[in-house]
Amino acid sequence: AIANGTAKNSSIHRYGTEMTAQRQRAKAARKGAGSDDARLDAYRNVVEQFGVTSFVGYSDDECEARVLAVLPGADDDTVEIFLDQTPFYAESGGQVGDTGTIVTDHGRATVVDTTFALPGLRRHVARIDSGEITAGALATATIDRARRAAIRRNHTATHVLHHALRKVLGEHVK
Repeated sequence: AIANGTAKNSSIHRYGTEMTAQRQRAKAARKGAGSDDARLDAYRNVVEQFGVTSFVGYSDDECEARVLAVLPGADDDTVEIFLDQTPFYAESGGQVGDTGTIVTDHGRATVVDTTFALPGLRRHVARIDSGEITAGALATATIDRARRAAIRRNHTATHVLHHALRKVLGEHVK
């Protein structure tokens, strides 16, 4: 009888421990949702103050730009940099975002990804290599040209293959 009572108490204890852990996970998730709302508000604020990002990357691999905002990144070691104009292609339509550098008089950052924070607002996810990147600074934004060329070749090859598959197998191929 004692063994069964001990097993029962042990099960109740494990249940209580798991419930406490689940409550903590739920609380952390709610906090995360609030931070997502704050992040969206920050993005909307950038658009309201400055408008969307002008994309010059179809003709230019490098451009002079004004840093509009710098926000903490999703990781501790990254920041999100917003520019008034950029040569960086943002991930879209199956094509990955550009990488490269953003350099100001007071800092240098390596862009590890480019995505859309909001429609038309390009987010440069970057690591600060030296100094600091601050809002209002003039910057030189330069894409990794060799990587862009490789992406362009692969993206074109994908479209050619997709066209051939539709032609041979039918229009239902997506």
